[in-house]
Amino acid sequence: MKAIEVKHLTVKRNGKVILENVNLSVDKNQIFAICGPNGGGKTTLLRSIIGIVPYEGTIKIFGFLPKEAVKRGLISYLPQRSPMDYTFPATVYEVVMMGRLKKMGIIKIPSQKDREKVLKSLYMVAMDEFKDRPFSALSGGQQQRVLIARALASEAKVLLLDEPITGLDIQAQQVFYTMLTELRKKTDITIVMVSHDIGVVPAFVDVVACLNRELFYHGAPSKELNIELLKKVYGGDVGILIHGHHHGTT
Repeated sequence: MKAIEVKHLTVKRNGKVILENVNLSVDKNQIFAICGPNGGGKTTLLRSIIGIVPYEGTIKIFGFLPKEAVKRGLISYLPQRSPMDYTFPATVYEVVMMGRLKKMGIIKIPSQKDREKVLKSLYMVAMDEFKDRPFSALSGGQQQRVLIARALASEAKVLLLDEPITGLDIQAQQVFYTMLTELRKKTDITIVMVSHDIGVVPAFVDVVACLNRELFYHGAPSKELNIELLKKVYGGDVGILIHGHHHGTT
């Protein structure tokens, strides 16, 4: 069974077509990147997958419709700008424990299992040493890792990340991507990541989808992902870096 299956997805807003006849599938335990220009429908695709955008077509997450998958806790979504108040006086440990709330009973008192799951999740993103730090005192990259630990603690099977490296410097981006590849090795979680930057992403992912209203490419980050294709997707001059080789600007 596919982790995510999207068939004939079309999304319209105020009479304007945002996504048109998009078909794609994501296998379990893949790191899947959705790349394309700003305004190309990438965030709309993620929001469709979690069932908060009206759409035509079919979307299944491990065989369930989006709203049912969310209800079952199968999917976790980290928007580009999290609605969480980053100045809220909570520790890293407390933020990750929020991911366990649906698993707790009515009284919402953490059990030994909840505490162990939180610590394990922090360890998996290399943030266990920061568990007692205020969340607001962390760097942007560290906060992203903590939010991913919260998703791991929730036991979600699919993690959707919308532009997760926004605002991170080059070194922090490298650390973040490396962490994702390590997570894929250690867990069975499926990661779907949105990015407008095709430059670095292919080196860290299994499959790339190039999206600009329509789906232009869906497959391995291979030689087919070339400048001619990307010019169609991005609609202009493109300088790209794939697998560490600069192909120049055309």
